[in-house]
Amino acid sequence: MTTDFWEENAEQWAKVMESRTIASRAVTNPAILNAVLESKPRSVLDLGCGDGWMAPEFQSRNIQYLGFDGSSKLVEIARAKYGPHFEHRPYEDLIKKGSSPVDVVVFNYSLMGEELLPVFQTIKSFLNPKGAIVIQTLHPCFAVKPYKDGWQNEDFKALPASGAKPLPFQGTMPWYGRTLSSWMKLFHESELGLEKMIEPVVADQPVSVIFVLSSD
Repeated sequence: MTTDFWEENAEQWAKVMESRTIASRAVTNPAILNAVLESKPRSVLDLGCGDGWMAPEFQSRNIQYLGFDGSSKLVEIARAKYGPHFEHRPYEDLIKKGSSPVDVVVFNYSLMGEELLPVFQTIKSFLNPKGAIVIQTLHPCFAVKPYKDGWQNEDFKALPASGAKPLPFQGTMPWYGRTLSSWMKLFHESELGLEKMIEPVVADQPVSVIFVLSSD
């Protein structure tokens, strides 16, 4: 399971994020932040917050921030770095129990599963009027191979920390790849409107895609 992978590899991932050795993140991190800030939110819910790197970016702008993650170990790391504004809550728990409304819900590389319709149908109820959902994911046209809906695997074996030897990630992380048309179908079925699509580029090639959605 994806959650098990992050429980086993939380410390390794945090070291990679601290070392900033994923070159594309120099482009994709500002891109997701800017996409959220364009909505001028007063509150943000970060679903799949990982080590919590977004927290200070919003808190420094006096934006209320809360991060949820399905990995208890990543939540522990986030709290140690950035304070108490993090909770261990898998998506299944959110669907059952809900959450307080916010202006923006953000998913940054955190929608890995196949069955997302129940997630989106629930997340809509978390939004204040005129709220937005902002999603960043790997660009399907370049990351999903073969180009069709289906499960992929990532082992992170090539990721170094601070130029050192690759870190010992354990196991593989399964993630469900979707074509662009499949994403559009999912948004339609969830009754979410696509307000904007952004394609951050590195070396003349899109490395991710950002969807800005509304439920109004």
